Amino acid sequence: MLELENSIGESSSATLHTSTLQIARYRSALDWMLAHPLWEDSFTCSLSELELKGQRQGITQTKALRSLPIEHKTSLIRHALANGLPSPSHAEAKRLARLWGITRYRARPDFQRPSIRQWNALARAVSLRLATRHQLYKEAQSALYSAHQGLPLACSLAACRKPSLREDACQEARLALLEAIDRIDPEQPFEAYARQRIKRRIQNYIMKEAVPVKAPINLISKTFRSQPDGNLLLEKAIRDGVVRLDDTHAGGPMLARELHCDSDLAPDQIAVSADESAKVAEALLQLTDKQREVIELRFGLNDSATPQSLSQIAQHTGISRQQVFQREKRALQKLSSALAELQNERTTIATRAGGY
Repeated sequence: MLELENSIGESSSATLHTSTLQIARYRSALDWMLAHPLWEDSFTCSLSELELKGQRQGITQTKALRSLPIEHKTSLIRHALANGLPSPSHAEAKRLARLWGITRYRARPDFQRPSIRQWNALARAVSLRLATRHQLYKEAQSALYSAHQGLPLACSLAACRKPSLREDACQEARLALLEAIDRIDPEQPFEAYARQRIKRRIQNYIMKEAVPVKAPINLISKTFRSQPDGNLLLEKAIRDGVVRLDDTHAGGPMLARELHCDSDLAPDQIAVSADESAKVAEALLQLTDKQREVIELRFGLNDSATPQSLSQIAQHTGISRQQVFQREKRALQKLSSALAELQNERTTIATRAGGY
C-alpha cells in the first residue's frame, strides 16, 4: 500500500514537473518572437487592433509585451502571423524553427534571408505549432492550478478579516495564482512564489477597498504606512471614510467623485462638476449593453444604489464570476481611454497645486 502511494506521489510530481517545463518553454518561444526588433511594428499594430496594453509611461514596448498574460501573447502572435511578419535572417529563421520544434525547415545557408516561399511555409508551420503548443499549455495550466487550488482560499482567509470582502479577495487570489503559473520558473520553488504573489494582490485589493476614492496603489500603500511622500488628502479620506471635492485643508487636488454633497458650492465648482459628470455619462454610452450593466451593478450607478460583488453580479446576470470580471476589465479599459483627456486635465491641476 505504501509503495502504491509513493508511486502515485512520484507520478503526480513528474506530471507537475512536465507541466512546468511545457509552460516555461512555451513562454520562452513566445517571448523570443515578441522581442524581435524586426517585428516590433507588426506587434504594435496587432496590439492596437486587439485592444491590448502596450507601451505606456515608464514601461517600454518590450517590457509591456513580456508582461502580457500568455493568452494575450498567443493571440498577439497569431494575429501578427495571420497579417504577415517580415522575413528574418537565415540564422533567425533557423532558430525560430528550432524553438517551435519544426524539423522540416531547410533554408539554403548561402542566402542572407529565406525566400518568400520558404518564409511563408515556415510561418504557416509556426502557426500550426502555436495552436498545438497552446493546447498543451492550457492542459499544463489546468494541472498546476488543480494542484495548488487551495492556496487562494487559504491566503484570502488569512489576509482578509472582513467577511464581506473575502469572496472578491479569493477571486483576486485565483487570478494571482494564474499569473504565477504564467511566470513559473522550473528552477525556483513555485508554491512559495505563488503564495507571495497571491498575498501581494490580496493586500492591494484590501487597500483599494479601504479608500473611498480612486488612487494609484503605490500612493495608497505609502499613505497607509504614513510615509513622508504620502498624500495628506488621501490620508484624511482613509481616516474619515469621506472626502469632499471642495476640501482645501490638505492643499491637494480633487482625487475623485464627490462623496459628500454640499449645497453651497461655488458656481465654478458646480460647472466643473457638471462638465465632468457629462463626460463620464458620454463615456458610459461607449460601452456595450452588457459591459454597462456590469459597471452599473459593480459601482452602484443609476438604480443600483448598492455596489455588488462579482458573485452577486454573476447571479443577477446568469454568467460566471470570471466572465463578470472580464467584462468589468474590458469596460474599465474603454472608460480609461475615453476619459484620458479628463485625466490629463486633473493631472495638470494636481501638478500646479503641488499634489501627486
